[in-house]
Amino acid sequence: MDILELIDHIARLMKPDARAAGVEIQQKLAPFPGKIHMDFSQMTQVLLNLVLNAIHSLEPGGIIQIGAEPDEDGTFFSLWVEDDGPGIAEKKREIIFDPFYTTREKGTGLGLAIVQKIVEAHDGKIRVESPPGGKPAGCRFTAEIPL
Repeated sequence: MDILELIDHIARLMKPDARAAGVEIQQKLAPFPGKIHMDFSQMTQVLLNLVLNAIHSLEPGGIIQIGAEPDEDGTFFSLWVEDDGPGIAEKKREIIFDPFYTTREKGTGLGLAIVQKIVEAHDGKIRVESPPGGKPAGCRFTAEIPL
């Protein structure tokens, strides 16, 4: 699959939800040499869950960035979703990937557990930074997938 097509697909799919919430979605893309061996529908599910969580965490005027970049030696790439919202408390970061954990009244608590399983099925790792490096607030989920 083409990673740039995936990110553009997600941005288009989520644009109505983002607009309704008063949130902006931006794409931050590095050049990729060709296609990457991944399951398009599964990685769509990963990004949909992460972007939807970001939309729910933001106030109107918030910004979500979706990006991808290869590492310097070409062994893996990072696929990430970052927002400028309130972030996730350190204590909660330890349990957010647990099935059925949710902070939303109508949430199932399965979104991040599914994200983790899909990333691991691609021999990757998912990590969360809150706040992202050098920023005062927000949250960044990064999936590192081997090339």
